[in-house]
Amino acid sequence: MTHASSQRTPVFNRQPGRLLNVQRLTAGTTTYIPTPGTGQIICEAVAGGGGGGGSSQGTSTTGVGGGGGAGAYAKHRFTLTGAASYACTVGAGGAGGAAGGANAGATGGATTFTLDVTISLGAGLGGSGMAAGTSTLAAAGGDGGAVTTGGNIASSGGRCGMCGLRDSGTQATSSNGGSSPMGSGGVAQWNQNPSADGAPGTGNGGGGAGGSSSDSGNANRAGGAGSDGVIIVYEYT
Repeated sequence: MTHASSQRTPVFNRQPGRLLNVQRLTAGTTTYIPTPGTGQIICEAVAGGGGGGGSSQGTSTTGVGGGGGAGAYAKHRFTLTGAASYACTVGAGGAGGAAGGANAGATGGATTFTLDVTISLGAGLGGSGMAAGTSTLAAAGGDGGAVTTGGNIASSGGRCGMCGLRDSGTQATSSNGGSSPMGSGGVAQWNQNPSADGAPGTGNGGGGAGGSSSDSGNANRAGGAGSDGVIIVYEYT
């Protein structure tokens, strides 16, 4: 975890007033427009999570995907400068890897917010896919997103997705997606209930789980999608 205190010393020149409004900026948003009367804001932001890897199966063979990484997170306090609007980018979650073959999940979208500094948060990477087989093999989980410029209250990189593991042609376990402070990674599919698409990340910034294919399930499986990033702005007088 990276704390802003190791990067710069925050300066809060006055206490915020009463809570005026809360704005939720979702994926695809490019502008924050303050509510009239807003003097200070506290925002929480996270980048999109990565998608889980896809998997395939064949006769007496299995495959499982790796989980997607979580998006990076920051919390920041800022006294508005009187500008009519502030630029932002809110990243979407990455798609899960397609069923069949060894298709990796997609990387999510980065989140940025230009205030007194430009908060810059990296997205979670997609998990690796795995083709059907019988040998012991791991499908790597996606790395968590990195903090380029964090907040003056808190910052943290995203958690990595877990690795999917195949022990044999009949034994395999998919993998959880990485979790963020604002969302949870998709939950792995265990061999006891073997064949299923990867579960998507929930909340905001969570990675998708890897797909799980087995001979008994008789199907190729897709990875779960990562969940979208978000910026939540608490507006004070």
